Amino acid sequence: MNKKVQSLVKDWFDFAEKDLKAAKKLFKEFNHITCFHCQQSSEKYIKGLLVLLQIDFRKSHNLTYLLELLNKDIPDNIMFSAEYLNEFAVEARYPGDFSTISDKETKKALEYALKIKKYVLKLAKNNTKFKQ
Repeated sequence: MNKKVQSLVKDWFDFAEKDLKAAKKLFKEFNHITCFHCQQSSEKYIKGLLVLLQIDFRKSHNLTYLLELLNKDIPDNIMFSAEYLNEFAVEARYPGDFSTISDKETKKALEYALKIKKYVLKLAKNNTKFKQ
């Protein structure tokens, strides 16, 4: 893997981690924004892995679509997590039903984002091209 790709993967993962940190800090005060950042973190982790594996992807916030591009047997709990977080990709940023998300729902979003992070980093570390 060339240095440009390696740097881009690192950037995706760094941005993903910043979203996750923001989500944790906003928990209980701004749950709708917390859930949005959980989705964004997962999206960026997955996209970083796709860049690492040199898999092209179209512009999309759909986590299940992005995971399916891996052409792997994705564990059910990861797909379920992605489906749950997909709900927060756009709608959570605007007034409406998502402006009142419970602490319980938000905690689930945080847990699911952490599951996706762990899964993606495990796949990345198993890839001989990846160096941290």
